[in-house]
Amino acid sequence: MKRVVIFFCQNLSYNKEEIFKVLDFPSEISIRLMPIPCSAEISVGFLLKILETDIDAIFILACPVTSCQFGEGSIRAKKKVAYIQKILDELGLGKDKLGVFEVDNSENLQQIGRNIKKRCLSIT
Repeated sequence: MKRVVIFFCQNLSYNKEEIFKVLDFPSEISIRLMPIPCSAEISVGFLLKILETDIDAIFILACPVTSCQFGEGSIRAKKKVAYIQKILDELGLGKDKLGVFEVDNSENLQQIGRNIKKRCLSIT
């Protein structure tokens, strides 16, 4: 079973239950949804610490750049994730186990869910 942590910005127009329902993951993927005040609050060290555990993947659901209450939350989160992805890629661990997605509507969230499922199932 794949173990995945998904952090989501509390300023999204979706709560934890709505996100879980829309994402609709198969039983072979165990999901833990974690609210955060802003996607920019995630630190590189914290993400690396999680990746040291038995978690297979981490994803961040962020507000679109144009509607971030703090101005640049998703931009900062993307920079941090890109930095870690580069490290993972250089180590041969696969950068697909980490990602940031901007959520702006339910169709977008469904597409994100499909993308995350595909990435999770491809992780070895």
